[in-house]
Amino acid sequence: MQDCLARASGNSEHRVPGRQVMGIVQSVGRKARKTHDIVKGDQIVALTPNGKGNARFISIPAKTAIFIPSDIQRDDVICLVESYMAAYQMLNLGKNNGLPHTDSKILIIGASDPVGQAMVEMAIKEGATVYATSAKSHRQHLLKMGAIWFPNNPIKLTKLRGKMDVVVDTLCLDGYKTSYEALKRSGRLVCTINPPNHYYDEDASLFQQMQRYWSTFNARYIWGTFNRNVSFYDVHKSFADDPKMFEHELRYLLCKLRNEEIKPKVSGRIALNQVPKAHTFVEKGLPNGTVVVLPWEKLDATQQIPMERQR
Repeated sequence: MQDCLARASGNSEHRVPGRQVMGIVQSVGRKARKTHDIVKGDQIVALTPNGKGNARFISIPAKTAIFIPSDIQRDDVICLVESYMAAYQMLNLGKNNGLPHTDSKILIIGASDPVGQAMVEMAIKEGATVYATSAKSHRQHLLKMGAIWFPNNPIKLTKLRGKMDVVVDTLCLDGYKTSYEALKRSGRLVCTINPPNHYYDEDASLFQQMQRYWSTFNARYIWGTFNRNVSFYDVHKSFADDPKMFEHELRYLLCKLRNEEIKPKVSGRIALNQVPKAHTFVEKGLPNGTVVVLPWEKLDATQQIPMERQR
């Protein structure tokens, strides 16, 4: 999604997309060999906040590399880093003194993407009642997962006013106003730092655009500063702030993966030449799961993207 946001904004500073990378270490720098326990042939995963994760070869700082056991499938690891880590950490931000979400009511605004679906899965398994919003095309899938579905419409969400223990908002439909109003007095609001803009009206007036900017600024820097029950989250900032904790929690999710307690969903595996078309699908909300790029796949300009779409 972050690659799509950069593309939509016209940011061409980093022309190679991909915010995560997994692969085999080909060489280790002299200084890195002295300070990090990484050797040639290790399987590692890393966050690449400035892109370039889809490249066939990439040079990264040794401190960003996380060792992954060779028996773990690459697709599953990408799903964990791309989706489940963000979902797990955002749900943790919504906890009251670290207590489980058992018997809590949780509203997830923007539950159709891989992070949202991971949150739905994990919150339900923790015993929460989950309310999830999405486009209508994802309604049946979210209902099948066990969520109570609502459309991405702030007016419809007024029915939930004052009833939620936790609201996780990844869309910022109306400057987080509806999300904040849905909370109980002691409820917690968790927002993403860079919400997507493809739900906004492209023909919005300058005044409307300024209203949206102010609402987001107000929520992040005023609510977030003076209200301890409002948190903003970014997976790359989370890793930069505390790499050891990030790695520890990733290993915890790897244990849950081995025990089949979580089930990552891959909607498609694509080659490098298919990335632009896949971005178009993601922007339209069509993939029902994570899209994994395999840079070493044979490039065939005529092949179709093997991507499952939610009907």
